[in-house]
Amino acid sequence: MSESYSREQFDRIKAAAERYGYTVVSKWRPGLKNIRLGDIVLSEPPSARKDTTVTAVTSETAEWCTSRNHPYVTYNPLADRTYCRCGDRQQVGEQPMDWRAKWEIWHDHEPGAKCNCYVSEHS
Repeated sequence: MSESYSREQFDRIKAAAERYGYTVVSKWRPGLKNIRLGDIVLSEPPSARKDTTVTAVTSETAEWCTSRNHPYVTYNPLADRTYCRCGDRQQVGEQPMDWRAKWEIWHDHEPGAKCNCYVSEHS
């Protein structure tokens, strides 16, 4: 069983994390009496991510993303963050999407053309 923390304790944990450059992604919601430590989500500062994180992004993905100035194409509501395709550009909250860039990722035909992108070969 995970230990829970009051709002005051959560605020102290958040302040300590922010002193070390982390962003506290979790939010205290109205009506919440306690929060478990496992529910407190931290995001490393970009400088720490670039120095320590091994990335699984292919060179093609990095080139695609860089050539388009890292458009926002993904929003993760659990982390309340918006990302570009390669992850180099991130922003807290839901940001406007680049729908043309999303189209390029998921479709192999021009907009308006017949879409068979999600049709199984075995259908």
